[in-house]
Amino acid sequence: MRLPIVFPLLLAVVSSGVQAAPPTQVFVLGSLYSRHKTIESYDLDALRRVVLAIDPDVVVVDCTPTEVREQKVHVSKIEYPQVIFPLVQQHGYRVYAGEPDEPLFTQIVQPLAQERSAFAKAKPEQARALDDYEEATWSALERYWRSPADAHDETTALALAGRKELDTRVYGELQAQANTRWIEHWVRIVRQAVAENPGKKILAVPGIDNRVEIERELRGDSKLTVVDMAQWLRGR
Repeated sequence: MRLPIVFPLLLAVVSSGVQAAPPTQVFVLGSLYSRHKTIESYDLDALRRVVLAIDPDVVVVDCTPTEVREQKVHVSKIEYPQVIFPLVQQHGYRVYAGEPDEPLFTQIVQPLAQERSAFAKAKPEQARALDDYEEATWSALERYWRSPADAHDETTALALAGRKELDTRVYGELQAQANTRWIEHWVRIVRQAVAENPGKKILAVPGIDNRVEIERELRGDSKLTVVDMAQWLRGR
């Protein structure tokens, strides 16, 4: 007679314990690639301080699996040999590659690169105007930013989203599809990192152009909590 009473009680205790487990924290920190060299408010030293302050257990990096394995990255990704990879070695963070491996990398990147090259040849003045707009956006943001928190606020998000939307309007469906596939892959890897490291602190470091879209996709996942980076950084 006791089993029917005790068993539900045990089940309730176990269920209560499962429900009480907090969602995994995810910090989505945008990186600037080579612009870290020239933007004083968010230079490599500032990036290093932020990563150390977050003190992650796991890092999802804006690199391909080959780049992670060989510790060799595209020349523009100065933050990896100078900050991220050394910190990984020093602190033993578990690393996940956020960028796709081959052949998916080429399948996403190459058609768009060919389209942009063809557009530049066919409409050089329009291509130059887009390039000028991009540089002007970065120049304006550099003057606006006073700290890494500013690089993660709503004003920055809107400025970068507007530039990306204009690109999409010009280059059309090919640009939109490439962006969607890239964001979907990144989000899938972050979710994999969360699933394989429950309760651990996850740091995702995408390019800042993609940060908000990755954040947005992750926010609907009940297994994780996306940290408000601007608020968190201002509270340091």
